[in-house]
Amino acid sequence: MAKQGGPFIFEKTFGNISCYKRCGIGLVRCKSNLTAERWRKDPAFAGSRKSAGEIAKATVIAAPFYKLIPLSIRKYSLYRQFVGVAKKMLSRGTPISAIEETLALAVIRLRKLEALDQTQPGQEQISNAATAPPAFTIKLSAPSVKAFPSPKSLLPPHVIPHKSRYLRKRRTSGRSASAAALL
Repeated sequence: MAKQGGPFIFEKTFGNISCYKRCGIGLVRCKSNLTAERWRKDPAFAGSRKSAGEIAKATVIAAPFYKLIPLSIRKYSLYRQFVGVAKKMLSRGTPISAIEETLALAVIRLRKLEALDQTQPGQEQISNAATAPPAFTIKLSAPSVKAFPSPKSLLPPHVIPHKSRYLRKRRTSGRSASAAALL
């Protein structure tokens, strides 16, 4: 993409060149020669079609589990993580029942974390004397909920393994690293 220069920003197509505006900046790009028909039929895009099919299946599998997450902690990023775990497991040939079991365990863990958050008050006040107004207030907040911690966050800070050795260890369990962290 190239930026448009000059006092005017064109928003028009001139032959094979498209001019448009994004965030107040004029940009220019060439039109692609890739058509939908070529993407559907060309063997060069077979991998893309397979991956798109896996994503479609993963979203269908993950959506009901996302709806089971309590509204107080439901975020779109959790849905994307559920879909990502389902897609990884699908691409590895994991049966759908095992994927659903893994996502169900993730939902159970999230519900437990939410229950812990509700039993512990989010803010507490500490004062110098019982009758005097508080001299200062300390806000204690619960840790943020992260459904799938990264594998590196599970290690102690002083251990920094070689990346390939670490990944080989995690793969031997038969599950993805983030799904294994939930179990």
